[in-house]
Formats: sequence, C-alpha cells, structure tokens
Amino acid sequence: MARKPRFWVGPLLAGCCFTLGYGITHRLVTLQSNPETPEPELFAPAEFPGDSLRSLRDRHGQTSGDLQVDVAAIEARLEAERKAEEEARLEAERRVEESLQLNQAFQPVLEEARWEEKPLLETVPEERNQSDFDPLLGSTIQPVATDESPPQPSSILLPLPEPVLPVVPAPSDPPVMAP
Repeated sequence: MARKPRFWVGPLLAGCCFTLGYGITHRLVTLQSNPETPEPELFAPAEFPGDSLRSLRDRHGQTSGDLQVDVAAIEARLEAERKAEEEARLEAERRVEESLQLNQAFQPVLEEARWEEKPLLETVPEERNQSDFDPLLGSTIQPVATDESPPQPSSILLPLPEPVLPVVPAPSDPPVMAP
C-alpha cells in the first residue's frame, strides 16, 4: 500500500516557524532589561487655521447670528417677476395682432385670380400632307438634336449660345425653284 503525499505539511511547518520567530522577537523587544519610559512632548493646542465663526461675529459686531431666510418674501418676489413677464408677453402678442390687422386693413381685397395656363411652345400639328413640303427637302424634316454635354471650362466664361430652331415652311408659301 502506497502512502499518499501530504502537501499541507510543508506550509504548516513554515507557518509555525515564522510564528515562533516573530513571538520570540516581540518578547525580546518589549521586555528589555533597562526600560526607559518615554516622556510625551507637549504641544500647545492650535485652533483650525482660518477664522472661526465666533471670531468673525466678534470682529463685525454681531453677537447672535440668526441665519434664517424669509422664504415667503423670496417666493412673492419671484411670483411678481413671473406675472410681469407674462403681462409683457401678452402685450407683445396683442401688438403683433394689431399690426397684422392694420396691415390687412390697408391692403385691398383681391378677387380670386384666374390663371390661364399657356403652353411654352406652340405645338406643330403632327399630320402633314406630302404636298405641304418642298420635294427637294425630302419626305420629313428631322428636328435638330441638342447636345447636352457638360460645359467645358472655356465655355463657362462665354454666354450660352441661343438654341437653333428648325425652319418649317409655312403651307401658304409657294415652292421656290432655284434658277
């Protein structure tokens, strides 16, 4: 049968040795053969630095200071200030309303505006007879396509060119022959 190791024996032995050594040292230091009793130094008691409340009262002639405050008077003053602010606000609102009424009184009453929407460009009828066109121009006229590219740095300083509109012959003009 194998014996189990006892790991707790080492720390227990170290603790006992430390306690024994500490106790012997303490006993030797406290039980000296020639003890001297130390005399404590006497210092004059000093007050806390600064002025005490009593010294301030004595200096300024106040014997018994009453530190109470009249809370009711403070609340009454605050309430009076609140009422004055409220009255000033109401007076300002009343003045604004009166000025609006005066402005409206001087402005004439406008009738309802009648807006008519006009087209921006006159529309050209889509149906055209072949006889209306010049035979030399071809069967149909294509509208000019606008190139919407971003402006170049040199063109930013120049005025924008006016758009070129396609020329459409009017039906009342007779066809012109070249000589």
